[in-house]
Amino acid sequence: MNPIAITASPLAGLMLLVATSATAQDNSGTQYLIPRAPAPREATPPELSIVSPNYPDGDVVVTSLRRPEHLKDIPASVTVFDRTDIDRAGIRDLRGIADQTPNFGLLDNYRPGLERFQLRGIITPQVGDPPLAFVVDGVTAPDAEFATQQLFDIERVEILRGAQGALYGRSAVGGTVNIVTQAPTDKLQGWVSGAYENGDTQRVAGVVSGPVIADKIYFRLGGYGNRSDGLIDNVYLDTGADYVRDMSLSGLLRFQLGPMTKFDLRGQFGKARDGIGYYDAVEPSRASIDDFAAQGSQNVLGINRRESHVISAKLEQGLGFGTLTVAGGYFHTNDAGLADGDLTALPSDGVTFFPSYQYALDRLNAWTAEARLHSTGSGPFRWALGSFYERRHKVSTFAVYNDTSGTARLTEKDIDPSQQLFEIADDQTSTTWALSGEASYKPVAGLEIAIAGRYDRDYRRSFDPRDKATTDARATFDRFQPKLSLSYRVMPTVQVYGSYGRGFRSGGFNQYAPTVPRAFAAETTDSYELGLKASAFGDLLTMSAALFRNDQSNAQITTFNPVTFTLQNVAIDRVRAQGAELEIALHPATGLKLRYAAGYTDSTIRAFAFNPAVVGAAMPYVPDFTMALSADWEKQLGTGTSVTTHIAYRMTGPRSFTLDFPGLKSGTHGFVDLRIGVKHGPWTVTAFGENILNERMPEDLFGVFNGAVDLARQPNRPRRYGLELKRSFGTAG
Repeated sequence: MNPIAITASPLAGLMLLVATSATAQDNSGTQYLIPRAPAPREATPPELSIVSPNYPDGDVVVTSLRRPEHLKDIPASVTVFDRTDIDRAGIRDLRGIADQTPNFGLLDNYRPGLERFQLRGIITPQVGDPPLAFVVDGVTAPDAEFATQQLFDIERVEILRGAQGALYGRSAVGGTVNIVTQAPTDKLQGWVSGAYENGDTQRVAGVVSGPVIADKIYFRLGGYGNRSDGLIDNVYLDTGADYVRDMSLSGLLRFQLGPMTKFDLRGQFGKARDGIGYYDAVEPSRASIDDFAAQGSQNVLGINRRESHVISAKLEQGLGFGTLTVAGGYFHTNDAGLADGDLTALPSDGVTFFPSYQYALDRLNAWTAEARLHSTGSGPFRWALGSFYERRHKVSTFAVYNDTSGTARLTEKDIDPSQQLFEIADDQTSTTWALSGEASYKPVAGLEIAIAGRYDRDYRRSFDPRDKATTDARATFDRFQPKLSLSYRVMPTVQVYGSYGRGFRSGGFNQYAPTVPRAFAAETTDSYELGLKASAFGDLLTMSAALFRNDQSNAQITTFNPVTFTLQNVAIDRVRAQGAELEIALHPATGLKLRYAAGYTDSTIRAFAFNPAVVGAAMPYVPDFTMALSADWEKQLGTGTSVTTHIAYRMTGPRSFTLDFPGLKSGTHGFVDLRIGVKHGPWTVTAFGENILNERMPEDLFGVFNGAVDLARQPNRPRRYGLELKRSFGTAG
């Protein structure tokens, strides 16, 4: 089933409506909208105000292009989720965002923080960088681990699709995730919430914000905690395999140093203990990988202990002719994880199967600094200049131990150094600097030409600290990444655009092992896009559509090496991903909002010298299509009382997972989510269910071939349901 094809007829009618609607106004089809006044406005920099502007007519200003822009004017595919969208849909993390965004996917992995992102056919290698740049409050995160935590105090999330190397540099081969947290308030306000769910899950969260010194210093403090016994069983140990003990604290101080000067200082601390490595054994057939009657059965209780710290600062200075932004931060994570190495609870057969367990340590420290100067004003010419610096240092060890019985319950305290079979250690550093520039010009009304470019230079080094002389490897990877776009407003309610951009993902080094290739090449993506944005009936109906093509050279992918029991990155010579996207938003009646988002991707391996047998196969982890349909309804029952309902259906098409079985694909899977809330004064109570039909699908598959298991599968989480109570004070929430 092609979710885009079914809309062909409605699209024809939509274009007729757009062409003839005298009352239609401009906007994008990715945001629930309220009719607004027709007079256009320049997007004034909201960063210099204490609180983001609250336009009474519902206009949307975003910053995913590194400057304040009206969403309707951006010549690119951007999906935006604001605070209302996030709250009503009960979105807690980027998985919830990805589920509602065309051609954007996120899958669980071996442990939290290693989630697999896919965007327009471009994937995340487990060894290497994700295909996205992650920006949180204007500060570029050095790793996806710093953007995949809970979204509990968010103003909006913007997903910019297509190669964005000219704006965000290396790794932005597929696009950008721009996260904007809520601003501090000039009056004391906040909220607290608690929820109870199946799996004995208990969640608490809260925020307080207000002035420290009126008109000068403001604060915002937040925190959350999450405790769950898990929803996926380890039947052998009779316990939850995906249990969670998670907490986070965050704080913001905003100094308003003058009418044109603002300084933000942010801090975040997180600590977690999670179940990991909950794979089960399946056969290499669609029937088996989609059959969830069998559950995980391992004798080692997987556990990952994680701690993270972030300290960042941002200064924004208005200069009259432009705005100068200087930002940077320090980032730290430390992960220590134990898991079953053979994925079973079986004893050794003494011939081909020998049970084991594994222990991994990962410590990352990173520093970033960037500066950007962009023009302001409403003239036909706009420009921006930027610079960027980042240094990362990551130390990793991975050890495999003999499990002498294969059947006895093992935990962290049972790790026996005398049973260590081997250990791999790696010390990696990366030092990156970049310079960028942008310019756009409107020669005539409705037409805009924009060019941009960024040069990135990334020096990388890797060695085993136990044998530095033998294993020391160094390389420099650099690229110039251009972007060109042309947009034309055919009529006040219709904009067409075309763009070309290049993305670049640095090469690097696999952890040293004698039989593993030491280096992998840098990846380059050339991205082409044609798009249309339109609206009708005063923005009550909006639409955006795009056709795209990504040509990848040296597309990075991670494979499992069963000989060394390690992961290794390899580069696929050529991959082409092409497809289409459609988003429609409809506001047919007061309080009712409908949204449809669909994407189709054909991602094909075209050349692969390392493994020619898979040429012609689909790129792993990329679904054939995605579709999401949702409805939000709010009904006022009286003074201070309202009922809100959110229902969503989403569908994910077939996908493969591993080059060991390139023709093995999962089936099509559909999911239903439902939320019903009642708000009375400052109190809100919400009943919710996610995946209420309990649809199961694989999150990951990989070949093990250890004598007992040929193919391992990580399952998705089953149905989740519960009740949430929230209390606001001041004017919050």
